Amino acid sequence: MDIGSNEDEDDLKRMDLGLMIQAGVRISDFKVGLFYNQGILNVSPYTEDGFRMRNRAFGLSLAYVIDFKK
Repeated sequence: MDIGSNEDEDDLKRMDLGLMIQAGVRISDFKVGLFYNQGILNVSPYTEDGFRMRNRAFGLSLAYVIDFKK
């Protein structure tokens, strides 16, 4: 996979920018969260017929909280 801005030689552009929304809850010593990430920039160097490609991701997180103050 080649990364750059050359439409004839590269597969993806080098730079992306996005927004993330995240929500979670703490239950005892655990944290559970959900997130959604939406890319803003077009990451495809190809521009024929208005083609656009953006990254997006959904995720789930689980964490164990260690409280050092105890």
